[in-house]
Amino acid sequence: LVLADGNPAKMVTLNNAGAITLTIPTNATVAFGVGTVVNLAQLGAGQVTVSPAAGVTLRSIAARYKLAGQYATATIIQLAANEWLLFGNTTT
Repeated sequence: LVLADGNPAKMVTLNNAGAITLTIPTNATVAFGVGTVVNLAQLGAGQVTVSPAAGVTLRSIAARYKLAGQYATATIIQLAANEWLLFGNTTT
């Protein structure tokens, strides 16, 4: 992720044939502001896993950190510096 992916919220598309990991960087690396919204869409067949960098906390119901499949969408919102909430069409 890069700063330009945040507010106003954009759709980050992930179009891969194989599994990939989208890493949420620390605020020291990318200074997203609290409240930043990033929308995610899995366009390819490759499973997308959202993963926090070391020092970042990622919260999600029932530890669902993967998009549910091709064409699934999800959103991440920064709650505090180095703390994010992932929700949407996710799975374990």
